[in-house]
Amino acid sequence: MDHRTLVEEMARHRRALPENVVVFERVDSTNLAARRIAEEYTRDDATPPRALLVALAQEQGRGRHGRIWKSPVGLGVYATLVLPRASGEERVTLPLLVAAALCRALQGYLGGRCRLKWPNDLVVDGAKLGGILIESQVRGGEDGPLIVGFGVNHGHRPHELPPGATSLRVEGAALPPLGALAWELTAAVLGELERAGDSAYAVAQYAPLSAHRVGDRLRCQMGGERLEGVFAGFDPRGFLRLRAQDGERLVSAGEVIG
Repeated sequence: MDHRTLVEEMARHRRALPENVVVFERVDSTNLAARRIAEEYTRDDATPPRALLVALAQEQGRGRHGRIWKSPVGLGVYATLVLPRASGEERVTLPLLVAAALCRALQGYLGGRCRLKWPNDLVVDGAKLGGILIESQVRGGEDGPLIVGFGVNHGHRPHELPPGATSLRVEGAALPPLGALAWELTAAVLGELERAGDSAYAVAQYAPLSAHRVGDRLRCQMGGERLEGVFAGFDPRGFLRLRAQDGERLVSAGEVIG
């Protein structure tokens, strides 16, 4: 696939997309490009418009905690939404809503096998299919723009994937055109934004798609601390409840590593 084909596919669905859409042939990363756009507006004391950035390839694609996200040409959805502003409560629910929206949008291609590894990895039978990177900006102590990046492995063959990863092609999915999938995933995320801030709704959407079941033994990495315990479900904000040796712990940040 080339840049022009991706643009043409995105254009077919133009009415369902944000008013501002940027399609890159190649970029360092869509999240970094989104940050530069948001910073340009904030320097002028202006609010950035809602926008979608999509790339055919990323040279410095990254996931959570600065990990590299391999982004070869035409093999994955590499996209970022720029949201003008989000309150503190909305920011808590967005990771849950975005993850659930993407997972549901992919279920039809995967026979319902997509699951969510806390907090927001998309997995199929434990192998990583996609991920989400949400970054926020603060303007003078106030809530500022929010950058919602997501990537999904689309056409990779097994030898083109890092260990522990999978793709729609590997999982035997009937592959939609890359631009059509980018539109479908974006539309799914946009459809959930009106419920941002509604914690009960966000947890209700996320929990049934969780890869973790009550009673599973989990290991979580939280900064420099590693915590082990038994999964006890989610609290009303979507935080992970873990029964550890010293009692129940709430995990609000970090990730499940096993």
